[in-house]
Amino acid sequence: MDRIAESYAARASRVGGALMILTYPISVSLSQFGLLLAILGWAAIPLEQRLRRGSPALQPAPEFRSHPALAAALAIYGCILLSLCINALLAADSAAFFLRGARTEFKDVGLLGAAFWTLAHAADPAGRERIGRWLKYAIGVLLASGFISIWSKFRLSKLPYHLSHGWEASGAARFQHHLGTLFADSDLATHFYMPIGFMNTHLTYAAMLAFALPLLVLRAADPFMLSPRALLTRGFWKKSAPLAVALLIFVLNNGRSALIGAAAATLVGALYFMLRWWGKRSLLLLPALLVAALALAAVDRFSPHMHYRFERIIGALLGEKKHTDGQRVLVWAGSLKIIQERPLIGAGAGAYAESIDRDIEQFGREHPRLWSEYSFAQRGHAHNDMLHLTAIAGPGALLAYLAMFFFFLRSIFAAGAREYWKFGPLALLFAGFFQCYFQDDETLLPFWIYFGFALACAPRPSAALADKTS
Repeated sequence: MDRIAESYAARASRVGGALMILTYPISVSLSQFGLLLAILGWAAIPLEQRLRRGSPALQPAPEFRSHPALAAALAIYGCILLSLCINALLAADSAAFFLRGARTEFKDVGLLGAAFWTLAHAADPAGRERIGRWLKYAIGVLLASGFISIWSKFRLSKLPYHLSHGWEASGAARFQHHLGTLFADSDLATHFYMPIGFMNTHLTYAAMLAFALPLLVLRAADPFMLSPRALLTRGFWKKSAPLAVALLIFVLNNGRSALIGAAAATLVGALYFMLRWWGKRSLLLLPALLVAALALAAVDRFSPHMHYRFERIIGALLGEKKHTDGQRVLVWAGSLKIIQERPLIGAGAGAYAESIDRDIEQFGREHPRLWSEYSFAQRGHAHNDMLHLTAIAGPGALLAYLAMFFFFLRSIFAAGAREYWKFGPLALLFAGFFQCYFQDDETLLPFWIYFGFALACAPRPSAALADKTS
């Protein structure tokens, strides 16, 4: 039998995929370059096979696979493009309007290729095992960088700049947010900071961590549910240690929207496992939840002795109102006004900020006492993914967004193996009620990686139907 060789294009695609996955916690530029290499290599496999017909047989290219959830995702960008074109035609400077929209919300359409690539390459067991291993390494980098950044006043992403320009804070390299000091009155005084890993904002880092949290929780809880004796094994504690680090980072990071999303996605996964496998054994989780609640209460009690910022983030974590909450409500109200003005096609990609600025001017005339709070709000986006999509592209984009998650949920809830990966992408859905993570390319690329991998882990609709009828 002739030996089947791997083409150079296939190797390039695999290297690009590895680069895309392994570097998303470090550099969005490197990760996006990896995506580009992965897609180009994948597309070039059939061409190389035709050019090398006289050579030994080459492995076929991973089959392109579609899915209703990914079709809905494409429909989101289709609605954005349609709205952009219509609004550009109606604008005074059509070309400038279109280019601005193409550089903002619509530009992320290329990142969707990560979901198609991951879905296709994880279709066979070897590819799925390989991608799963890369994702675990990436999560390890994410946790390690987050833990290190707790103890470093220097932003990890700015270390090359500091090496070249000195170690003083500047506009180009700010220090991290100081949260408190351990053993402040002794020679062992240790400062700690808000962890952001290699990212530039704590919200982006928190979103990346949110995609991994359901996996970390379920892979630690599942062996314990099967047998409480797992507590006595080294393997259980090896799986629990990353979870403990992730929870510590989440508390100090204070990305509340991402934390809500991660908690909700984990709860969905836990409920799925409870109903399908754990049953009455789920009561074993109560002691762990009680210990977690007592630990959080102790931290809250201790927080006033640390630093006012630390006290503030613990209070916000436990439900105390932050000054930005009122601003977010005003931005939501302004977004609804934009939707009312353009109920069918939206304001167009790239036009949200301009539209909300006009609303601020009108609001200031009607409510002068609240104008300053509204005007100082972060208003580059709607602080809600569904509101933002509707505001820029109309109800079609919203329906496509909801359809994407509907088909995703239907797929992952189908009968299948005990896959822990399937629930991570749901964090973006729940976090998106309070933040616009769907507009952040640093968040969106790992989301599509997890999204495609989760669909690959879930059974195909035909397989699920066969399982039901058997």
